Amino acid sequence: MRDKIRKQIDKQIWFETDIDGELTPGFIVAVIDGESEMALPFGRRSRDGNDSISVNDVFELGSITKVFTAALFSELDRKGLTSLESEFDQYIPEGYQNPSMSGITVADILAHQSGLPRDPTIDSKLGNTLRAYESYTQTMLLEEYHNFSAEHRIVYSNLGYALLQEALADDYESMLKEHLLMPNGLDNTGLGIEITAPGYGVNDKLADAVNFGEFSPSGGLRSTTEDLIDFVRYCLNDAPTSMWEIRGSGMSADLKIALGWHCIEQRNGIIYAHTGRTLGHTSFLGICPATQTAVIILANSETGTDDLGLEILRIMNNNWHRKN
Repeated sequence: MRDKIRKQIDKQIWFETDIDGELTPGFIVAVIDGESEMALPFGRRSRDGNDSISVNDVFELGSITKVFTAALFSELDRKGLTSLESEFDQYIPEGYQNPSMSGITVADILAHQSGLPRDPTIDSKLGNTLRAYESYTQTMLLEEYHNFSAEHRIVYSNLGYALLQEALADDYESMLKEHLLMPNGLDNTGLGIEITAPGYGVNDKLADAVNFGEFSPSGGLRSTTEDLIDFVRYCLNDAPTSMWEIRGSGMSADLKIALGWHCIEQRNGIIYAHTGRTLGHTSFLGICPATQTAVIILANSETGTDDLGLEILRIMNNNWHRKN
């Protein structure tokens, strides 16, 4: 079965995508189908080496972090520690609250329904937005929130996810470890874990890791394929039902949105998916709860693997002969 699936994925990679083997030295594809799972490495861990990528290699997740952040808040809601339906502005320190955010809830921010802008106002001298995060302080973040004229509408917002840590009783990483990572054995997921699969930028050069700072809840996590497989198992078997509730329209006509997920309707059930991109890594996580299937892709290049993950997941559900 493994060889058969490998051949089908190989065909998809080489005939249906434009993945550049020079720009993307290596990537790993993990496929989950019910109780079965497999991880398939492609290429090398680094451009100058011969070692294959493994399930234990650490990558930057980028915006897939948002799915973990949403899962954390779903857990806190289930435990009665933070309500998804609570008004978000109450968590902001006095002096920075924003009356125009009245009625906007924690869930609204998790589902990108708050109207908060995609990114903060960045001084052009700071250059790339991801690099600017490193010097963006909590005070700057709160001032941006305070001065924003809110409008309840759909905007994909890194800024909103950064602000969510104001609704936590402790710092983001501590809460994430206590309520999500440790209970599910995700020992190689976190903010400061050493990257073992060097990332490469579009300029074909080795990329420095990103320090997301205050924007860590939006894009700062690092993880392994093995940990992401365990996270998928948690999502399919143990996660609160609030994670799967459709909360509104997405950023395009054919998308819906859940807490942290972009949602695509298909004949066999809704696909919940998210991608991530840093200066040297790309990632994909997609799950179809109705069929108990999922695909994970981690790549050591900013160029990445295009839409490969979503295509594999669609093929699994619509074309492959599966045991249901």
